[in-house]
Amino acid sequence: MNTFKQSAIEILKKAGTPLHYSEITRLALEAGILETEGATPEASMYAQITVDIKNKGDGSDFVKTAPGTFGLNTNKK
Repeated sequence: MNTFKQSAIEILKKAGTPLHYSEITRLALEAGILETEGATPEASMYAQITVDIKNKGDGSDFVKTAPGTFGLNTNKK
């Protein structure tokens, strides 16, 4: 079972384009790469990605491209 962060990276690599966090969550759940017991997996996905960006800055795996929309950080330090 992947973490939210691992699932998001996998989905964004496959998509090749930034996606809204709710779409990332939906695709991860449908693909079976993310399993969660939580009632609000979209909120968990959003929190995991935004905390990663906040804590790691330029070293994060993610970049915010629009409100609620994230892509992979191709300039990761």
